[in-house]
Amino acid sequence: SQLELDCMALGKGCVLSKIFSCGKSNFQIRIECISLLDDDFYFFWQMNLLITVPLSSRKMKFIKSKDIPDFD
Repeated sequence: SQLELDCMALGKGCVLSKIFSCGKSNFQIRIECISLLDDDFYFFWQMNLLITVPLSSRKMKFIKSKDIPDFD
C-alpha cells in the first residue's frame, strides 16, 4: 500500500496514521516501520475504532461565548 511505501521511505521508527470512515464508523489505521538486526523491514499494523460521539453516561454542558471571561 502507499502507506507502507511512505513509512518505508521514512525509515526505521517511522509511525504513520490515517483516519477513514466505513459506513457509520470511523477508524484509525496506524503503521510502524520496524527494522531488525538483519536489516529487513517489518510493518506493524494497528486498526482502531474511533468513538466520535459522547458516551451516554456523560452529560454535555453547553456554554455561551458571552459567559466565558476574556483573558486578553
